[in-house]
Amino acid sequence: MPASTVNELRAVLASYVEEGTPFTMALNQVLARMYAMGTYRDLTIQYNLPVLEGCITLPDEADSILHVLIETEPRPVRDLWHDYIQSNVNFT
Repeated sequence: MPASTVNELRAVLASYVEEGTPFTMALNQVLARMYAMGTYRDLTIQYNLPVLEGCITLPDEADSILHVLIETEPRPVRDLWHDYIQSNVNFT
């Protein structure tokens, strides 16, 4: 499914928005609910990333990790960056 611009969505969906409500405000409310409902095709990308010293670096276009398989086995995922920011501890 190709991505759509806001103007393309407005042309198709504007009739569903309450009169006087900005379309982009309504769209932002819907998107948050859609994201919470589950994983959608075209919102996820599969990568094969090298592991260096037990860590990976996400590509710029990736926001988070949903699943990790190491040698076909699922593994727990931890975000050390946020742990570092919150505790200011050097993990290296």
